[in-house]
Amino acid sequence: IRLFRGSYGIGILKTTDGGATWTKSLDFSNSEIKGVMDMLIHPTTPSTVFAATTDGVYRTTNSGATWQLIHNVPMAMDMVFKPGNPDVIYVGSGNFESPNNGIYKTTNANATTPAFTKLTSASFPNPISGKIMLAISANNPNKIYASIGKNPDMASHTQGLWVSTNE
Repeated sequence: IRLFRGSYGIGILKTTDGGATWTKSLDFSNSEIKGVMDMLIHPTTPSTVFAATTDGVYRTTNSGATWQLIHNVPMAMDMVFKPGNPDVIYVGSGNFESPNNGIYKTTNANATTPAFTKLTSASFPNPISGKIMLAISANNPNKIYASIGKNPDMASHTQGLWVSTNE
């Protein structure tokens, strides 16, 4: 029995006729036990979409015809653009102690091969064993909020709401 975690799915479905018909865009089979947790649509180039998935972060630049895994840290749970700069994306990766969990940042999200850096600010807890949800202040785009959970079996790990103003 699975006590934690949300549901799995079949990927991303796309409609171009207001929902009358749907086609698979990012194609997962239900037996793969994968899921899509979040999506970001580029604010000025809507054919570019980012998807946070159990594999990591995928990106399409052609409206979902093809997808590329651009950040292969598993369990990407949440993503946010830095307001006013769609080249900067923050990603919360990890859930229940998945490998390399943490908060990542790219400053070249639209490059052919974006580079992601794990944030190691003293503002965020270490280790992180649970789900990470992110938000950025509309009034101060340098203020990043991270709601961080913990694995219930890890009593010594921290959970709560953190803020960083220097990322």
